Amino acid sequence: MINFRYHIVSITAVFLALGIGTALGSTFLDRYTVDLLDRNISSAEARIKATDAENDRLQSQVDDAEARDGALLVSGAPQMLDDRLPDVPVLVVAAAGVDGAAVDAVELVLGTTGADLRGSLLLTDKLAFADGVDAELADALGLQDPDVRELRAAVEDQLANAMLAAAVVPDEQPEPTTTTTAPTTTADPGATTSSTSAPATTSTTTAAAPAGEPAPSGPDGTQPDVLTTLLERGYVRFDPAAGVDAADPLLEVPGYRYVLVSQAGLEPSANEVLLSLLPTGVTDGILPAVVVSPSVPPRTDPDAPEPEPSAVATVREDDDLAARYGTVDQVETFAGQVATVLSVDRLGAAKPGHYGQADGAEAIVPPPP
Repeated sequence: MINFRYHIVSITAVFLALGIGTALGSTFLDRYTVDLLDRNISSAEARIKATDAENDRLQSQVDDAEARDGALLVSGAPQMLDDRLPDVPVLVVAAAGVDGAAVDAVELVLGTTGADLRGSLLLTDKLAFADGVDAELADALGLQDPDVRELRAAVEDQLANAMLAAAVVPDEQPEPTTTTTAPTTTADPGATTSSTSAPATTSTTTAAAPAGEPAPSGPDGTQPDVLTTLLERGYVRFDPAAGVDAADPLLEVPGYRYVLVSQAGLEPSANEVLLSLLPTGVTDGILPAVVVSPSVPPRTDPDAPEPEPSAVATVREDDDLAARYGTVDQVETFAGQVATVLSVDRLGAAKPGHYGQADGAEAIVPPPP
């Protein structure tokens, strides 16, 4: 049997504890807690205000820098780069998925140089052959029952060869070589003190190419069949520059130079196809091309995976490619566009360089020659 006084004591203890807790909470402990929270809140608000002010200052600097860069693009580029590439045929080649703004920026600056800008050849994701073998394409390229790897390799090789052929600049005709034959003396059997001399003769010959070296060859004035086929079947698209007819042939004259446009974050196959157009073998020749890419956008999600590298990053990381082909990053900026034009201008006349502000860049723009 439970004692009644036990209940009274228990109930009294509960109410006493509640009273003591209420008293303490409404006096010393409450003031301390409130003061501590006030100090923490005030400190946090001060830090937030300072961070906001710093962000505003930095954003103002960024806006000012972008405004200056835009002004230089509008007024500086035409004056600095005018007639840098007079009448040089130039073709922009863009990887599948490249932002159109990057391609437009490249075309815009090339248009100020006096170049014979043809426009942009846009590679598409069909060149990855994810849907398997295109039998009609294989037949057009003269292939017999290829698999996907063989078809893709044939397309890349034939297009690369067509671009390389259009880049050939025929050697100047060698100077004629003049050879003088000395007079000959013929003895007269009947004379002991006289002789007859034939007059000196002069012959002209033309120096031939060294043995074993083929004579330079280039385009014949028509568009290569492989390019026509790829255009017709939608593997590549052509975006003509201002004043160029979309029906005009491409790669039809010698002296072409190329700007290959890439960017970070594309499908790996997109940049692989673009880079497949750059010959790398010792005897394959070097395509007169500059590889460019826009700035890498900042990562908004720190947990997101790193984007696929651009073709510029890939070239810079490969010793063989880096020794053969120049690169430019941040091509949408004034410095990037100046570096692109100067690099194209020096193709074949100077060692390839790597310019911009990303990893692997040697300088912002090429140094004076």
